[in-house]
Amino acid sequence: MRSSFILEAVVLFFVAALHVCIADSSARLPREIAPDVFWVGARDPELRIFDVVMFTEYGTSYNAYIVRGEKKTALIESVKDKPAFFDSLMKGIEDVLGKDGKVDYIVLDHTEPDHSGVAMKLALEKFPEATVVATQAGLNYVQEISNVRLDASRQFVATAGSSIDLGGKTLQFIPAKNLHWPDSMFTFVPEVNVLFTCDFFGAHFSMEALKKDAGSDSLFVNYYEKTAEDFDQTIEPSYRYYFDMIFSPYVAYVIEGLAKVESIATEVHTICPSHGPMMRDTAVRRIIDLYHDWAIFPKRNDTVIIAYVSAYGYTQSLANSIAKGIESVGVTAKLFDMVESPMDDVMMDLDESKGLILGSPTVNYDALPPIWQIALALSPRFHKELVCGSFGSYGWSGEAAIFMDTRFHQIRAQTPMDPLRVKFRPSEKDLEDAVEYGKKFARVVLGEHINERSGLYDYHAVPTFQPPSINQKTHN
Repeated sequence: MRSSFILEAVVLFFVAALHVCIADSSARLPREIAPDVFWVGARDPELRIFDVVMFTEYGTSYNAYIVRGEKKTALIESVKDKPAFFDSLMKGIEDVLGKDGKVDYIVLDHTEPDHSGVAMKLALEKFPEATVVATQAGLNYVQEISNVRLDASRQFVATAGSSIDLGGKTLQFIPAKNLHWPDSMFTFVPEVNVLFTCDFFGAHFSMEALKKDAGSDSLFVNYYEKTAEDFDQTIEPSYRYYFDMIFSPYVAYVIEGLAKVESIATEVHTICPSHGPMMRDTAVRRIIDLYHDWAIFPKRNDTVIIAYVSAYGYTQSLANSIAKGIESVGVTAKLFDMVESPMDDVMMDLDESKGLILGSPTVNYDALPPIWQIALALSPRFHKELVCGSFGSYGWSGEAAIFMDTRFHQIRAQTPMDPLRVKFRPSEKDLEDAVEYGKKFARVVLGEHINERSGLYDYHAVPTFQPPSINQKTHN
């Protein structure tokens, strides 16, 4: 369920033979993931909010990797621009390569600042001869983010089929657009069967939290039956939450990306994302299968969600009449009084519905908060295919239904009719009109073309109301 971003209890994430690679900064060096492949990133176990909108109960990690060839060395990703993270990255690089070690390539599978934050600092100050590797979009973005222009001779544009030979190790580049930026790509090292996927297959989960049964020298933590249940209850929900928040708006691209992974899946023994644990062996197949499952949107049914609040029962009577009209056409109407109904229930049902109607009385020249919460949870990516409408009782200004209608325009949803607005208590005629409104709305849900917009409430034609002074009573 995507809209509410509520985690479902998911079972059997990684089966008994699951192996998870843990990058533990206290582990005895070198921290080797595969032959000549090392984790050199940073951990942030205390982080609780990521990018404003994501809760990170278990913190996160900023994964970066060294791939060492016989002739050349590559750094895959960097870390967020924070002194402690930069120091952790540099310590990891020095631990693997030595104090005077050289990085020849800085590979950025995705240039969001939490991955590319110190990339240009590395390129300019630490490794001034290194070539920065990314898709063309990625090269553009990292220079714009850092406000630094890199000489063209130090840029390598990664395209489909392109590769770099490190000597005994090959970096093969697989563009994976919009996972979740236009710059995204994967990097595959076939000699050691390692696939670097940046945000794809990631999770906000600090490795520190996974160290429960591991000794300080452990790099790989093997989850067998004794810890599998605990793993399912903590790690997999983190993966699902991450998918819902980051990738669910891009499921078409997720499916394309999965096809690219599937084309080499039998060769991939280890997946190295940019956040959270690395996955090995059976875990590789499991996370791919889960992404396939999560990328399937539920089918929308001939159902209309009617969510409303009502101070004196006036707006509620309109809701009941609209529902009556909808049901009379053979479409299901689900009523939610938002004083009593959890918003999560509404959003969950909305995932499988074709229509949404929001109702609110106008109080202090606005719609009431429970209705605004639903309106603001709507997304142009998830909900633009919905048929939407609004209604409400009011006393003298009546903005509530208009504001909801405007919000529907903002998400590019279908709005076949003007907002249904009634002054104070609905009359019998008003209730009959509400039934008729419901009938027409249901016919649109069933595919009939109806356009009864007057133009009065269109997005750029909403009238401007002048509220009275703040000390004047405005409840209506």
